[in-house]
Amino acid sequence: MKKFILFLIVVAKFSINLNAQYVGFEPNEGQVFVCPGTDPLKTVYIYWSCQETKYPPDYSVASYVELTAEGKTYKSNWHNTDVGDNIPITMMLSSGIHTWTLKLYELFLGYENFQLTAQATHTFFVKYKINIANNFNGGIINVDGSTVPSGSHVLKLVGENISVGAIDQNDGAGYDRIWNASGTNNSYWQINNTHISGATSRNYSYTVASNDNGATLVADLKRICNITFQNNFIGVGNGGVITVNGSQYNSPTSSFQVVEQNPITAEANTYYYNNGIIYTFKQWNDGNTSYNRTFNPSENTTYTAQFQGKPENEFISFGNAVGEPIVINWTDNPNTNVTQYQIWRKVKHNGVMGAATLIATVNRGVQTYTDYEYTLTNSYSHDLLLYDVRAYYSTEGTYSDEDYSSVYGQISPTNKEEKNTISVEKEIPKEFSISNYPNPFNPTTIIKYSLPKSGYVTLKVYDILGREVATLVNEYQKSGTYSTEFRTKSSELSSGIYVYTINYNGQTLTRKMILTK
Repeated sequence: MKKFILFLIVVAKFSINLNAQYVGFEPNEGQVFVCPGTDPLKTVYIYWSCQETKYPPDYSVASYVELTAEGKTYKSNWHNTDVGDNIPITMMLSSGIHTWTLKLYELFLGYENFQLTAQATHTFFVKYKINIANNFNGGIINVDGSTVPSGSHVLKLVGENISVGAIDQNDGAGYDRIWNASGTNNSYWQINNTHISGATSRNYSYTVASNDNGATLVADLKRICNITFQNNFIGVGNGGVITVNGSQYNSPTSSFQVVEQNPITAEANTYYYNNGIIYTFKQWNDGNTSYNRTFNPSENTTYTAQFQGKPENEFISFGNAVGEPIVINWTDNPNTNVTQYQIWRKVKHNGVMGAATLIATVNRGVQTYTDYEYTLTNSYSHDLLLYDVRAYYSTEGTYSDEDYSSVYGQISPTNKEEKNTISVEKEIPKEFSISNYPNPFNPTTIIKYSLPKSGYVTLKVYDILGREVATLVNEYQKSGTYSTEFRTKSSELSSGIYVYTINYNGQTLTRKMILTK
């Protein structure tokens, strides 16, 4: 790359009675100039001088100089020796070796022509500044056989070589750096942020090109990443085991050293059991859901296999008193954070399986539930009743998986609430509403509700403590006005305030009613 260099030749003052036989000038023989990295102009002041070599001197009345540079000759104006002059010259110079000649011509008293009285020829150098650095902008590096700080520079002619060597070291930011020549993501040398083809050896000789002025030659040292793996069980800790590169380790593991972007494999167990809770693999902490995968880390990090815990399924048993209400028994989960149990029921009637219905929720320690709506039978001709007791794990807000057990039964003629057939009015109401009459009641009240649109309806009755005492409706219904009867036996419910709640298309209405005896 050629750079503009402005040369100002300044005429030095000298004695008017001087017979000059010697001339000298700068740049001196062997002097080095550095091409600027950004400014295309470089000003070099060329000073010349002469001296007397014989006695008595001739009387010099005028003089001028000629500079021969880069194949061209530049001539100054003539002048009296006691006046002085300069020669401003602009030319383009590239990096390389330059030879210039300066000649002095003088006119002496009594002579008609100028005479060449002295000349000098100097060879000087114009070189490029090449920076040498590590890719993390610190540390040390080898340059031309010497160890120097990263960011140092050398001056080179185009076509000259630079011998560089990468040094393994700590980068001061928590990472050891190495010249990686095996595996993947290997190290390389780069110039002007461009990968040099084939430059993958730790020790490398680079030849300066014509466009390299101010460029930086960079050693690409790779990080050594410290990688650990662990499991995470919410509320329990990081125990268990985990497989790394085919070998099993306790969680959390010790650190594995991996060259950045190189692979390391890990496999999380898909299943754990601990104190009544079944843990299944959910995802890694980066959101990846593959339990067996390859990582390519670029920094120190910990990869965490995250698990979700659910209570184990409850083994349930039934009472054996035929003709009596269905009794369901179970044993509490050993984990004390399992705090509640949902009782679900499905009924297969005339060969058609009905929807699952949540019929009750009880606290830990109860371990039994009586379904007064059905009585136990031993006949295949009756309904098939399927029950599921689902444990609730409060630490993670999860329930045990669906797991039904079955018995045969029929609707109880003496269940704790007897419901008449629901009646419906065909006229479509405009508003969603609910009410009951009479109120107070004993032992029967009619609950009437209106549905402006079709939807799934649940209608339940609770006592004042929030315990469910009856499910009156749990089905999809078309728009219309419905009436259903809530009737109790005097021995089953005590006098007091009861609450009935209807849920429909995301809307809920709640009303109070009073049972008097």
